[in-house]
Amino acid sequence: MIKFRTLKSKFLFFSVGGTLVFAILISWMVHWNYRNNMTAELRRRADVLSSGLSASLHKAVLTENKSLISQITNEYKQIDKDIVYIFITDLHGDVVYHTFDSGFPEDLLELAKTCDNTTSIETEFGPIEEVSKGMIGGKAGCVHIGISSAKIKHEILLNLQSLILILVIIWVAGLAVISYLASSVTKPILKVIDASRKLGEGENNIRIEVDTEDETGQLAQAFNSMADSLDENQRRVLQAEKLAAIGRLVAGVAHEINNPIMGIRNSFDLIKRMDDTPEKAKKYIGLIEESLTGVEKIVRELLSFSRQKQEPLKTFTPKEVIEKSIDFIEHLSKKKDVNIRFDYCSEHCMPVYGAPDELRQVIMNMIVNSLDAMPDGGEIKISTHCSDGTDFAEITISDQGTGIPDDARDKIFEPFYTTKDVSKGTGLGLYVCHEIVARMGGSISVESNPERGTQFTIKLPVCKGEQ
Repeated sequence: MIKFRTLKSKFLFFSVGGTLVFAILISWMVHWNYRNNMTAELRRRADVLSSGLSASLHKAVLTENKSLISQITNEYKQIDKDIVYIFITDLHGDVVYHTFDSGFPEDLLELAKTCDNTTSIETEFGPIEEVSKGMIGGKAGCVHIGISSAKIKHEILLNLQSLILILVIIWVAGLAVISYLASSVTKPILKVIDASRKLGEGENNIRIEVDTEDETGQLAQAFNSMADSLDENQRRVLQAEKLAAIGRLVAGVAHEINNPIMGIRNSFDLIKRMDDTPEKAKKYIGLIEESLTGVEKIVRELLSFSRQKQEPLKTFTPKEVIEKSIDFIEHLSKKKDVNIRFDYCSEHCMPVYGAPDELRQVIMNMIVNSLDAMPDGGEIKISTHCSDGTDFAEITISDQGTGIPDDARDKIFEPFYTTKDVSKGTGLGLYVCHEIVARMGGSISVESNPERGTQFTIKLPVCKGEQ
């Protein structure tokens, strides 16, 4: 069994081989048909000549008029230059007249005994088509005409040579065309193989140039898309590994910090409730409380970032979660002279699927971010919306703050990225919010303008019927 090592060799073998076999078969059929037609035409000519000659000679043969026989015979030889000989036999097969100059050939004596017959023979004069025709149904003897088939055989040979030449040209042209086609197919495949090998060795920047729009170009585009996906997935895996390592470190550090902070908070609350606190110390109590609250917020964000246990998802109405978040943080908004307004859409409100406590953390975090962006006061508007036939309920939180810079808008959901001072944020708040909402099957988007403020839109999947 033949084994092929490359796709190109298979393509060439079967395509060129199949083309060659088909061409040989067609050429043989054409040659066979041409040879038979030429031979049949030659015999038809001989048959017509012999029939005409027999009709012209029978009276001269019966009267034994040799001069008339010679005259008629010579006239027929002049009609067709391919006539090699003519001879006439009587009823007994004896030659009574012939056109041979050097006597009647012995190798034709056997043919002289036959009549009304056609045969191909080789003589000293070359290949001959011998046709015999009886005069008056054989009662007056038989006329034999020998017509040379050398010219016909030469034409048949030339036709065969032409067919062989055409066959060679077709085979060479087919080999060239099929080789080109095979190369145009296998070359891009080899590029993909080489690029795949390099990609497997760690060269992540490998891409294939796409110079066609056919299937090979689509193959190159598919490889480039795969390489881009692998590169992106690898970056995500590395980022996830980094975040996992950071999370483990942060969890330990946060827990270690949280314990003394709780002690500081308890001690501070006792000092705050004392009646005999000196007036000079009272003015620092507010500063201490503000700083302590900031530290507690940072610790909470670190713990949220590193937490392992997640709240189970369930069905709930976001109204209560939003109202509790506003109540919990209202004292901070009053300090900054910021009014929080909640517009609840009761007509089309539908329950959502998620984690209510975690959503409360998301709402509070975004309200705090809005408060930080509004040092001169203003209004924070929270609204809900759920249109009929939609799969998501929307919660929008908009403020009148300073907005988010354009170059930072695409990075605000990345871990440890923040536009605040180092002492005011860790860059984990929005990242944690994004992860919480994504786990619920929802999304967060942002629109911001320095003149109009910032609006965050949270989309959560709604529950329909028994779903």
